[in-house]
Amino acid sequence: MKTFSRLMILALLLPACAPDSLTGGFYILAGQAVSPKTQCMAKAGGGATEIRSVGVMDLMMTSDYTFYPIVRNEMDPLEATTGQNSETGYLESNPINIKGAWVTYSIEGLQGPWDGDGKSKLPETFVPTSGTVDSDGGVTTVAIQVIPAWIGSVLDRDKAFDAYLAGGYMTLGIKLEGETLDGTTVRSSTFNFPVIVCRACLIGIVLGGSEDDLEVPFCSPGQDYPIPGSWAIDLISMWQPERWDKKVAMLEGLIRSLDETIPAGTK
Repeated sequence: MKTFSRLMILALLLPACAPDSLTGGFYILAGQAVSPKTQCMAKAGGGATEIRSVGVMDLMMTSDYTFYPIVRNEMDPLEATTGQNSETGYLESNPINIKGAWVTYSIEGLQGPWDGDGKSKLPETFVPTSGTVDSDGGVTTVAIQVIPAWIGSVLDRDKAFDAYLAGGYMTLGIKLEGETLDGTTVRSSTFNFPVIVCRACLIGIVLGGSEDDLEVPFCSPGQDYPIPGSWAIDLISMWQPERWDKKVAMLEGLIRSLDETIPAGTK
């Protein structure tokens, strides 16, 4: 596994991939960046928006990751293909109701969980969402938890991420699934989105004054944006995820890896 500093250099050189084909005219254009600047809300569609090419997931602070794909539907409207329209008694059937996404996970260097129980496995997973995108070039944005909590928990337990600032690239293959209004199932082409998975890489000093004066600088702790160290310790202590005492000890500088024992008299 590479340290976070080397991974950030690579992040500048590794954009997310464009769709491999326009399968059925239904595809992901890009990932939208949702941040405090957008009031932590995704823009529904159209107009200028900030794109996120690479995600960052800090296992110290979160077990899930939410992706905001900008979705386009190039399917022709009913009138263009059949000549029928509402005036002739036919309803438009080619808007797509988005039901969710099938996600595959590709990452190298996994070593297996810290308790020695077999190997880490990340199978293809369906994650639900909802939204509608109109036909004839309609665009919308939906929220999809592409790394659900149970996948994040598998990564958190893997020994490959035990050391401070351990990290690696994971490529998510995201294929949307939906239905047209006549009940026909449609799937998008696969969109490849890289995520840096790391240990404590988003925790540290946040510029902008003292920590007491800062407004909340993130939308979801552990996703994409840094968080002050003292805030991270408080959140982990309240949340109490698996091995939370060791995670706090790591942030306090008492240990450098989660496989170490906390020194006696410091708990």
